[in-house]
Amino acid sequence: MGHKFLNARYALLCCSFFMLVCATMGYVYNFLSTAFYPDGAAVSDGTIGIIVTVINVCCVIVQTAVGDAIDKSERLDERVCIALIMAVTIALSLALMFVTNAGVLMFCVVILAFTASVAPGAIVNTIAFIYEAEGQSINFGVSRGLGSAAYAVSGMILGRLWAATGRAVLPVYIAVFAAIVAASAITLPKPRAKAPGAAQKDAEAAAASQMSYPQFLRTYSFLLPVVAALILLFFCHNLMNTYIAKLIANIIGAGAAAGDGAVEAIQGTAIFVQAISELPAMFLFAKIMERVRIERLLSVAAILYSVKHVLMLMANSPLMLYAAMLLQAVSYAIVIPCTVYLADKYVLAQDRNRGQALMSMTLTIGGLLASLVGGQLFVYLSSQMVFTAGVAISIAGSVLMVLSVRGLASHEVTA
Repeated sequence: MGHKFLNARYALLCCSFFMLVCATMGYVYNFLSTAFYPDGAAVSDGTIGIIVTVINVCCVIVQTAVGDAIDKSERLDERVCIALIMAVTIALSLALMFVTNAGVLMFCVVILAFTASVAPGAIVNTIAFIYEAEGQSINFGVSRGLGSAAYAVSGMILGRLWAATGRAVLPVYIAVFAAIVAASAITLPKPRAKAPGAAQKDAEAAAASQMSYPQFLRTYSFLLPVVAALILLFFCHNLMNTYIAKLIANIIGAGAAAGDGAVEAIQGTAIFVQAISELPAMFLFAKIMERVRIERLLSVAAILYSVKHVLMLMANSPLMLYAAMLLQAVSYAIVIPCTVYLADKYVLAQDRNRGQALMSMTLTIGGLLASLVGGQLFVYLSSQMVFTAGVAISIAGSVLMVLSVRGLASHEVTA
């Protein structure tokens, strides 16, 4: 029997989650760069890079631990786990409203709050496949596409709110959407412990069900070149998105900087254009998969990803930047659902959370490296030089992706 309004309820979870992610990871640089120590000194780019790196490290740890705990637990399910993490996010974001001076306390609260806000990403994806395996009618592509639309709207709204009221709006915004995520997750129907038809598949690979992460990586080592290619692509993606305020400041010129309102107004529009352009691919992804293999889609999307990065680097006006952002439709918007379906296609059912976590962590690790390396390089090199290096790494990722997907077919474990 189908669950009532399941697609709508899952779409609400995706939308609220991506509105939250937009607030934290889309504006983390703006928030930290406009914080001041008690003596009036601003937080440096190097320090911001380290903080964002720590956030990404914590995300890797939390995603790994959460996926492992759900896979092994008989009682803990994805809905409850998301709600619990969001409760932590709400408490920390409210605390951030009162910790206004830059320093160790503020940095710790930011790290914990922002980590908690994005940590459930992998299990938000996994829920769709659990219901699908139970025979429920659910369209992941449409829900993920609506999530992109919500991200777009969130970027626009938050950019305008920031320009009007300043940085104090961010903790309130985070708390509100974390509460909506928690409510939309916990009100979803509880998944069954085992999906119909999964018993035979589980029995065939029961020995793998308790494997450690090192064992998991050895078992699925054929996926590691794809993982490496994704990390390289996401390095440039995260570099340009985390520090987009610096890219926009270079375009505006005349002493523009993050936090002055003008940058955030353009940033909000850029985020909107970038995210809204994902919708056609997300909505049509199921149809696209019927005509084109996942492996070929990944190859083409990886190449176009690098083209997008090159055009962002070359942009000399807001309009050119917005035009480059439109290529999100044929790059990121294809790569993300491809990685979700790739994990489902090549990873056994009992390891699904580990597999999804691995794919999700490519974006996190790319962000980790981008924030750490980028934050330090911005101290010593011009923004243009740092972004140029990022684009070169993106191109290397595209080449590796094209080469690595060719040998995957022999490892397929699902029909």
